Amino acid sequence: MGNAESELSRSPVVHPHSHENAQIGGVINSMTKEVFLNKIDRSLADLAQSIWLKYTSGDILNPKEYDALLCDLTKRSDKLLYLVNLFDTNEFSHNDVRVLVSWLSFGHEFGENFRKAIFKPVLSLQTPVQKENVYSRLRTTFSDYAEDLARIVLVSLTTGEPVSTAFEAPSDFTDLLNLDVLRILGLFLSSPYKRPNPTRLGNIAPLEVEQLTHMHCLFNSKMHGFSITRIKELAFDYDGPIILLIKADNFLFCIASDQGLKDTFKPYGAENSCLLQILPETARLVSGSSSKKTDFGAQNGIIYSNFTLKTSRRGLLVGHQPLVSPAIEIDEGFTTLQFASGHPMKLTAAEIWAAGPTSQLDKLTAQKAWELEQVIKAKNRKIKPDEDWRESVDRQLLDMAGVRVRRSDMVEGFKPKEDI
Repeated sequence: MGNAESELSRSPVVHPHSHENAQIGGVINSMTKEVFLNKIDRSLADLAQSIWLKYTSGDILNPKEYDALLCDLTKRSDKLLYLVNLFDTNEFSHNDVRVLVSWLSFGHEFGENFRKAIFKPVLSLQTPVQKENVYSRLRTTFSDYAEDLARIVLVSLTTGEPVSTAFEAPSDFTDLLNLDVLRILGLFLSSPYKRPNPTRLGNIAPLEVEQLTHMHCLFNSKMHGFSITRIKELAFDYDGPIILLIKADNFLFCIASDQGLKDTFKPYGAENSCLLQILPETARLVSGSSSKKTDFGAQNGIIYSNFTLKTSRRGLLVGHQPLVSPAIEIDEGFTTLQFASGHPMKLTAAEIWAAGPTSQLDKLTAQKAWELEQVIKAKNRKIKPDEDWRESVDRQLLDMAGVRVRRSDMVEGFKPKEDI
């Protein structure tokens, strides 16, 4: 997890003495509750109300309270703990859990299946439940989203313009890579898959979900069919990071490879590669590691894909030891998937997305254009006529060896001219 570019600041530079409707002559005035709530997007109304109640019990937020709020949003290192502590209780009720889940969904609920998958660690808790248990269940996965949520509130307050949380997937996104999947991938993936894309937060680091909107589809089974030949043709020449989404039965998996896809007899995929299960329950199944070594001292990857070499195992396998105990295995025809050595499941959809910079996609486009040009040249290549053959150096050499060859001898009804 984390932003694509470490040099980009996570929080904007705050100038608390420059807010419209909050100060006159460099001195912060008190802010009414109505003004405060109107600064934050309506989808986060519950969050705005809870923040207000944390700093004041009345209808006016004085300058000292407002400065304390901005300071907490800027300097608190653990924004998830900050959000959890907005609940004035040590025990969470079922409704408290529901409200917190709504905040971490940015006020826009996931689809039911995805909501159950990603929030199962807290939705499965028996309530009432201790606040610490709720925090510990969410800390590993949702810390970055809590950070994003705090930045949305901070930018909204400091600019006076509500930052919209109505995220939309780009128009070229598909059935598998929908907005819910994009939001889940934003929780688990980091560089090199994320990019510093345009953001609604101005000149600071983009939100986690915004850092994946640059991806380009290389292969879509709905358009291209389940053909390993087609997959290799469209995706195997891309040498940047890729995201492979695979659906079988009620399972949806994501294979993230920092080294693309390739035919090889050695595992690949370093520390930034991983295998995620998105549905029916979201979990990181396999993580790559640059520190793992094989018995021969070489780095050991988590991905093995061989669809050409007949002397080695064929198919696509992913696991900490993919050739020994793969977590998932796709057959060489790219038609079935086995999960945890279970029964084979028929693949129903697959998509491969390029997640690298534009330069890598341009390189692939140039390569494909060159290949097409060579095919066209081969089709249009003219065969030299027989009279050119008579002047050919090859024919002269054959004649010197006593071999008489006429390329037109096999043409029915053709009578060659007598050699002089």
